[in-house]
Amino acid sequence: MGESTPNIDSRYSPIYQRGGTAGTGGAGAPAAHGSRWASPGEPPQQRPDAPAEPDLPPAPDAGANVVEVVPEGVPHNDAAVSAGRRFNPFLLALWLLGAALLALGLWAVFAPLQVDETAVNGPFPQWIFIISQSAGGIVVSGSILLAAAGALSAVRWDRQRGSAQQR
Repeated sequence: MGESTPNIDSRYSPIYQRGGTAGTGGAGAPAAHGSRWASPGEPPQQRPDAPAEPDLPPAPDAGANVVEVVPEGVPHNDAAVSAGRRFNPFLLALWLLGAALLALGLWAVFAPLQVDETAVNGPFPQWIFIISQSAGGIVVSGSILLAAAGALSAVRWDRQRGSAQQR
C-alpha cells in the first residue's frame, strides 16, 4: 500500500494512519499542503501571496452609504414624520384598558353592597359573587397596565426630549 513503508497508505494523510506523523508524509518526506497529495510527476502547489496591505474597515466617523427609498407620489417632509410619531395607538390602548380594568375592579369591590334587600331574601345573584371574588385580580391587572403605560410614556418622552436637544 505505502511507497516505502508497508503501514502507510499513500492515498491518505499519514497523520490519520498508524505509525504516521503530522510533519512527515511517509518515510520522512514533508507533508504536502493542500486538499490532496501531490503525485511524483506534479510540481508542488504554491500558495498565493498575501496582499501587502489588508483591507481595513471604514473609520467610525466615515459617513454611511444609506439611501432612503420612497415610493413615487408620496410627499416626503419632516413635519409629516414628526406628527406621525406623536401618537402611538398601542400606548393609548394600554392607558384606556388599564383605566377601564381599574374602574371595573373598584366597582366589583363594592358590588355586593349595592344588592337590594329584596334580592338578599331571595336567591343570591351569582354574578355578584363571581365579580366580588375576582375584584382583587382585576384591580391588580388594571394597576399593572397603568404602571406599564406610564413607564412607556416616560421612556418615550425622555427619548423625544433627548433627540430634540441633539438638534
